[in-house]
Amino acid sequence: MRRLLLVCDNLRNGGAERQLTRLARSLPDDYRVRVFSLDDGPYVEVLREAGVEVLIARRRSRYDVLPALRLWQEMVRWRPDVVHAWGWMSSAASIMPCRLLGVPLVDGTILTGRPPARWTRFKRFLVSRADAVIANSEAGLVAHGLQRSGSFVVHNGFESGRVPRDCHRSAASEDRQVEVVMASRMVPGKDFDTLIDVAEVMSREGRRVRFTLMGDGPDSERLTARCQALQDVGLIKILYCAPSEVMPILEAADVGVLLADTRCLAEGLSNSIMEYMACGLPVVATDAGGNPEIVSDGCTGLLVPPRDSAAVVNALCRLIDEPETARRFGEAGRERIRTQFSAEAMVEKTIAVYESVIRGRSAPPRRTHYKRSAH
Repeated sequence: MRRLLLVCDNLRNGGAERQLTRLARSLPDDYRVRVFSLDDGPYVEVLREAGVEVLIARRRSRYDVLPALRLWQEMVRWRPDVVHAWGWMSSAASIMPCRLLGVPLVDGTILTGRPPARWTRFKRFLVSRADAVIANSEAGLVAHGLQRSGSFVVHNGFESGRVPRDCHRSAASEDRQVEVVMASRMVPGKDFDTLIDVAEVMSREGRRVRFTLMGDGPDSERLTARCQALQDVGLIKILYCAPSEVMPILEAADVGVLLADTRCLAEGLSNSIMEYMACGLPVVATDAGGNPEIVSDGCTGLLVPPRDSAAVVNALCRLIDEPETARRFGEAGRERIRTQFSAEAMVEKTIAVYESVIRGRSAPPRRTHYKRSAH
């Protein structure tokens, strides 16, 4: 039996934490898994309810080394066959004990479509020390300059059981209000501001559209204040909710939107987009990062330039005015998730990386070239 230790910076509400939880709950019986986290969060209970052992070693300050020492002690005691680090602090804490104990280290810190502003030499050093690197998008590997042997793309996976049957309705209808949703963390880089601009424009044009902004984060208060007038007249609704509460809202939605401000963020492989597509929603997303790897432009949704409210308005109007196009996009997206982005495929590919490093050899990464569909 293989022993896998998943090490993460926290278990809060986020895409990486969701994927870690999905992986830990889906591993085959010949893998025994433990999770070591440097902070807690709502996914602690989700993991424990699934029978996964979770160890929490909170940092008391930024430079607290005690959690790293606890990780070392846990590795000496448990002797994992492989360690998979899901954050740069986790990677830093894992390098030394992995080297001294001869345990292969898989780095999973590349979760965006381009290096963040704080992608420092130290973080590059951490990645270079790993036996293998897993990124959730091809764009992430390319942007980080890691097109080398031992670097792998493992797209995020979606659990089909989360979606009720026939959970969506068509995007266009002349006799009712169209529901547009954007579900994401309310943090810099997630471009809710452009979507609010879009809501203002479509309101002035008399379009019967209501926008739901879902998530939480440091920008929530500012965004709430900014669109208060639109909230008062019922054109925007803000929901502060955990990822586990997203699916019931998407059941009543017509279009899924995910916009990014590429001055500070490019998506890797978005969990929100997977959720939209799994529910049969046509997607409007920023043409950046890993979005073109999941959204086939003109087939499952529409890609728009960054911070271009006019382009988003045009995309939404097309989906509203062309109900058959919206329906076709939604059905194609649902099938794409089922066949190419399943949780089973994600687990299988991740295990293949584990096995390769355990055996002491990393196969060259398989490259996939993503062709964009013509409108």
